[in-house]
Amino acid sequence: MSRPSVSAPFQGKRCFISGATGLLGGQLTEELLKQGAEVVALVRDWRPTSFLLASGPPKGVTVVRGELSDRDLLERVLFDYEITHVFHLAAPPRVPIARVPPLATFAPH
Repeated sequence: MSRPSVSAPFQGKRCFISGATGLLGGQLTEELLKQGAEVVALVRDWRPTSFLLASGPPKGVTVVRGELSDRDLLERVLFDYEITHVFHLAAPPRVPIARVPPLATFAPH
């Protein structure tokens, strides 16, 4: 069995990212693509000005529209795309939003 390159440990891996339209998720997506990963991004709100979508969905990213709370969707995506790694970065974009209602903020985590 071959070992992954230290400089590109995600080469050839299939990665699922929640929160890919956020700043950190967008940067992670960019880095994973540089390393040769296939990325599946869960996108709830289509924000054309987001880091990920500002120039259109990057080549190598499969965008799945949906909610993090949709268990059937998540199971289908993980199975159908044969995901090897999951990065859960979804979160409210600002603290004031997270305070009202706070339970909805913590539920998906």
